Amino acid sequence: MNVLIRITTDDSTATCPLSVKFGADLRYSCQIVQRCLDLGIRIRGIAFHCGSGFKDPSTLIKAVSDSRKLWDHINTRQYEDCDVLDVGGGFSKDSFLEPAVVLRNELLEKFGNRINDGSIKVISELGRFLTASVYTLTTNVIGVRNELDSNKVRVYLNDGLYGNLNCILYDHQEVEPVVTTSAGNFVYHDAEEREPNKRQYSLWGPTCDGLDCVVKKTQLSHHVQCGDWISFENCGAYTNAAATTFNGFTNEFECIYVDSEI
Repeated sequence: MNVLIRITTDDSTATCPLSVKFGADLRYSCQIVQRCLDLGIRIRGIAFHCGSGFKDPSTLIKAVSDSRKLWDHINTRQYEDCDVLDVGGGFSKDSFLEPAVVLRNELLEKFGNRINDGSIKVISELGRFLTASVYTLTTNVIGVRNELDSNKVRVYLNDGLYGNLNCILYDHQEVEPVVTTSAGNFVYHDAEEREPNKRQYSLWGPTCDGLDCVVKKTQLSHHVQCGDWISFENCGAYTNAAATTFNGFTNEFECIYVDSEI
């Protein structure tokens, strides 16, 4: 049996901290090392994760430093050296460069020769980075409620927090609605014809749960009616993967692939 020992990190700035549930500090990790040796389990390396959507690249410095300390501790007690370092994921597409540079520099400083000669395999979990903006979600307007004696309008959509927009609830994402059709006319990113009356809109999912609110307060570029479409760009990470069929609403949707050259 081969294992990686996962250490805790300071992921207090992350959108979704993970060390509250996973990992061991250095002191406890040393106890795990001894237990593995007693059981004849080979320790292949170390893993850490700075939290999904982490915002402070300096947490990577401490994580790599702790990894090197534990790495040396393991290699002085185990016949075969470690050869795998898992640096986790949680990298945001919008701010990938800075943490990537910090991580690379710290890895070269702490593990430089072994990385260069290929004796250490560095792996990462780039799910969020790779899928953060893979598609635009377009939802259908199934109901519109104009509140009397008010400029407030409630718009009900065929998708919401229990469907592809569960990222709002579980991943703390903020989405921005883009009117795609208005009164049946295609107006997607049409900046010339804006709605003159700045009404206050709220967008809601289709379920009977009052928590199913997609956007509490916003202004739309155009007025919408039943049958129109509203889009949400940069969808992907933690959207359809966690969608449910709550209240009997199916999770079926049509996926249209568009060539970037078109």
